[in-house]
Amino acid sequence: MTTTRISERKSYPVELPRIPIPPGDSIMLCAEERELSPQVLAEELKLTSAALGELLCGDLPISEAIAISLEVLFGADADFWLRLEAQYREDLAFQAASIAAPPKRKRA
Repeated sequence: MTTTRISERKSYPVELPRIPIPPGDSIMLCAEERELSPQVLAEELKLTSAALGELLCGDLPISEAIAISLEVLFGADADFWLRLEAQYREDLAFQAASIAAPPKRKRA
């Protein structure tokens, strides 16, 4: 019986799925941590309750104004929130392109 050391094993690249996660998930975690109700959160972000719901589920993008309000409210830089939004939109586009593209066939 031969044994293989971990350092001798070949590594194979693993492609992880790109799962779009709306920035609203992070916003909700921050709000819950600070025990902010949805009503207070909407007021602080200068949004209606309906607009807050759209923001949290990813339908309303984080604008520069919202990002600045989030920075003031939670302390994370506005740039952080804008990058989170950009990553979410990129992941959505990647997912849409992956679904639309036919699967690659392996040659025999």
